[in-house]
Amino acid sequence: MNIQMNKNQEDFLIDSLLNFTKAYHKSVGMDLYQCVLAFLNTPLVMNNILRFKTLSQLVGYCISQNPDFVSDIKERAEESKSLITHLLGIALVRQCLIFDINEQVVTALLNDDCHFNYDRKSYYLGNLFKGITYRDFLNILSGKKHKIVVLQRDSVGKDIDFSFFEALGDITYYNQTAENEIIKHSLGAEVIVTNKNHMTSEIIDQLPDLRLICLLATGYNNIDIEYAKAKGIKVANVSGYSTDSVVQETFALALELIEHIHQYDQYVKQGSYSLSDSFSFFEYPIKELSELVWGIVGLGAIGRKTASIAQSFGAHVQYYSVHGPHNNESYPYVDFKTLLETSDIISIHAPLNDKTYHMFNKSAFHQMKDSAYLINVARGPIVDEQALSDALNNHEIAGAGLDVFEKEPLPSDSPLFMVNNKDQLIMVPHIGWGSKSARERLVKEVYLNIEAFFKGEERNIVQ
Repeated sequence: MNIQMNKNQEDFLIDSLLNFTKAYHKSVGMDLYQCVLAFLNTPLVMNNILRFKTLSQLVGYCISQNPDFVSDIKERAEESKSLITHLLGIALVRQCLIFDINEQVVTALLNDDCHFNYDRKSYYLGNLFKGITYRDFLNILSGKKHKIVVLQRDSVGKDIDFSFFEALGDITYYNQTAENEIIKHSLGAEVIVTNKNHMTSEIIDQLPDLRLICLLATGYNNIDIEYAKAKGIKVANVSGYSTDSVVQETFALALELIEHIHQYDQYVKQGSYSLSDSFSFFEYPIKELSELVWGIVGLGAIGRKTASIAQSFGAHVQYYSVHGPHNNESYPYVDFKTLLETSDIISIHAPLNDKTYHMFNKSAFHQMKDSAYLINVARGPIVDEQALSDALNNHEIAGAGLDVFEKEPLPSDSPLFMVNNKDQLIMVPHIGWGSKSARERLVKEVYLNIEAFFKGEERNIVQ
């Protein structure tokens, strides 16, 4: 870029680059600085920059005004190599920039102690570029959209709308993706949206364009988080979207077990009630929650709301957590042995980890009341399913309600199918999280996570 400058013009450009770097809020590569300098020296850009909220909008406008805009910018960026080196060299001497080498690319980060003149337009340019890499910039110039792949579209149900995702880029949907199809379906994608697919180091290594993994879930144990971090790939999840839905499911299972609604419904529908000489029928004893002790495993958001509602029914609530007692809780903490021995209903709301895996095993069921009920709406492997089947068949507990399983879908040879009295065990196909409102919230949150990422912001990033 052949520009004759006096000292004031040189200082202005240096200040402009520093303003850009401060707003960009990350280290800036030399190739990106060349593009920025080309923008700074293009009147069409700088005269109109404040009118637009995204870099894509600004570039689109400039192209509409000058059909040669893209080629002009690329040419100016190429010509600016020596000038950008000169300007950044001065900034280095002034101790305004800290240089580093990242993956064989020289990058610069602003020294917070540096003082320079504020320039609104160049600072705004940094905001427009925030989160945009040199490759992203070239894609914007060429009109290429971000490539997003949804690997498990049907995991949130066919009734949930994804069409608004198309505003984010070029999006491809797969209803389901088997483990051996992940690479084939994901090649070229910057963003992958998945639920249960396993993103291992081997898979990540074969997806060089991948920058963000978005989970249609809260849990992320199916992602190699540390390896993704090492490769510079962000992972975003969604939490809190299904609290109300899961709590509602907890009480649906519990009330079914203690009210025996299904059995009484069948008594009427099968015609037995019509043949009866009594207006009531009490073959299955009904219990009142107000006379029961409700034990909760895991007092997070779902556990606390379950406790609050159980208490409003009049139940005595107590809880256990593998992390010990919480501070300032309204419910008494008991050890696990006491919880097992004294609770009439136990509902599980804990995450799956080394401490909770098979927490409810043969020994645990031996310690429970033979009149007690177990509800699991958390993670399947917290319950040893063989031990549960044996406990029900041996009348060690009265019943169980399961929304989650050790393997999903539930294998046809699961020991749970060997429970003799089918009325003792209620099983539903992992639907507790899935009210339509909850699923709509989930998908909207994933959209916002991707949108924020493209703006250079971190939203719900797993640390």
